[in-house]
Amino acid sequence: MMNDLFVSPAPGWIQRAQRTGSGSVHGKITNHPSWTGTPMTQTSPARKAVRALVVNGRDELLLIHWEDPLDGHEILEPPGGAVEPDESLEAALLRETAEETGWDIQLCGTPRPHFRKTTWAGQTYEGTEWFCLARPLTAGQQTLETYERPWFRGVEWVPIDHLHVSQIPLEPPHLVSVLKDVMGQSPESTGGSLS
Repeated sequence: MMNDLFVSPAPGWIQRAQRTGSGSVHGKITNHPSWTGTPMTQTSPARKAVRALVVNGRDELLLIHWEDPLDGHEILEPPGGAVEPDESLEAALLRETAEETGWDIQLCGTPRPHFRKTTWAGQTYEGTEWFCLARPLTAGQQTLETYERPWFRGVEWVPIDHLHVSQIPLEPPHLVSVLKDVMGQSPESTGGSLS
């Protein structure tokens, strides 16, 4: 049985760190000027997490570009994160996408579970995340959490048929298969290639 994955990039590590009054973390993290610290070894309880697969009319997928605070590796991943207590998967998808990208979205289907294993800030997380297809409605104001800002590198619309040649690693690495499953269509019907 799979556990629910604990959250998006920064929160999984930062929420377990000891903060000082100045907002810094005790210890030392290499390759990032705004934090000092060592990776925490404590494991957080599993929590439900969601990811929105937002596809626009040009067959581009909305992805967030992050830089790992520990080793500086970069990733592109769909917007998403932890489901708050008493929050539905659908509400979490809408909230997380708006917070991380500024986009209001319309969900197009039911969230589907997919296993994900990822490493962020020296911690490995594995479990189920819920992915849902969506379309963009209107762009608004992005409201990243303060702890997320140092690692945020931007929001990118990536053509679906270019996902397999991305210079920046995709998270999850099997994102193309997840997208195929969630779309429930053949690659030809999307106008792009999902191979």
